[in-house]
Amino acid sequence: SMTQILGNKFKAGTFDTKSKLVLTHYITGGYNWDINEMFRLTPNFMVKVAKGTPASFELGAKLLVQKKYWAGISYRYSDALAIMGGLNFGKYVSVGYSYDIRVTGIRQHGGSHEIHLGFMIGKNPKVEEKTEE
Repeated sequence: SMTQILGNKFKAGTFDTKSKLVLTHYITGGYNWDINEMFRLTPNFMVKVAKGTPASFELGAKLLVQKKYWAGISYRYSDALAIMGGLNFGKYVSVGYSYDIRVTGIRQHGGSHEIHLGFMIGKNPKVEEKTEE
């Protein structure tokens, strides 16, 4: 995926800057591994590349328990460790929380918090219950 495809100029109120938003490329992947009926492990990775900055690499894993509760950990190379957890409501709604802990020498604050609300749109054969005909 990509963000800032148009490379628009950045404006701060009425102040016109010479800055432009930089095109950023993301390469992501993962796999849902059903360990048994109770547990699903999802290892994942992400590579982020933007002009003028070094590439960013992230590895992580999420454990889903009883198709309802999940917890995970993610490591962004030379930057941060994220700890996360959440709850699925039925097949289509997810709520979660994540806390990033900086691991570099540049630690201006203790970390950052993220709350998410997710919606599954369309059919997902991995989530939907199997019915016998």
